[in-house]
Amino acid sequence: MAGVALVLLILLPVLGKVPPIAVGVATGTGVIGRGRVQADTTKPFVAVLTLGTAHLLERLEECMATDCADWADSVMTGFKDISQMQIFAYSVMVHTLARQSNKSRRKAVDACYEEADTAFTRAITTESQIGEACRVPASDALPEPRRPRTVAEDVESRRAWGEAEFSCKLLLQQAYLYGRRSDDRALLTLRDEVLASVSHQSAPLPTQSRRVKRTRGHRR
Repeated sequence: MAGVALVLLILLPVLGKVPPIAVGVATGTGVIGRGRVQADTTKPFVAVLTLGTAHLLERLEECMATDCADWADSVMTGFKDISQMQIFAYSVMVHTLARQSNKSRRKAVDACYEEADTAFTRAITTESQIGEACRVPASDALPEPRRPRTVAEDVESRRAWGEAEFSCKLLLQQAYLYGRRSDDRALLTLRDEVLASVSHQSAPLPTQSRRVKRTRGHRR
């Protein structure tokens, strides 16, 4: 009895928000006449508990997804250019694959990294094209004069940066879902090392050569 009371106490706030008609359908009271006596009195109680449990599990799943996204947001702080994000994403991919033997999970991590790598390349190309368009022609002055970016160019640059950052966060979420809690410290260390060592003038990773090494290094 104490256990039943405890369950009811926990589910009471949830059940209070469930529409009465939903409870009626779940318990069968909507199809039982007022003058009839139900043979098994435990069925309505079990049905209500099942309905409440399903709602709680759904809420728990939503909270876990939010926690995962918030964690990825917190890790992706401090990056100043695409090269830093590109190197960090590669480190996250290698770190996660090295600790994962499940083939389907490795495939999911690989797919996320490929999407991130594509977003990085697109962002680098966008910045290069905008920088070239801002050059002032026929000028030998140093430093090289450049015109201000237009609103459209600024929006395009920000969009490319946002897509690259978002793809890196999706890769981090794979590490969150498939990794261990102790991996948090390792990933933060990788991030801090990248931010400390990569300058704003660093060249981006050579995508094709890195991809070949990654495929060979993790084939089992």
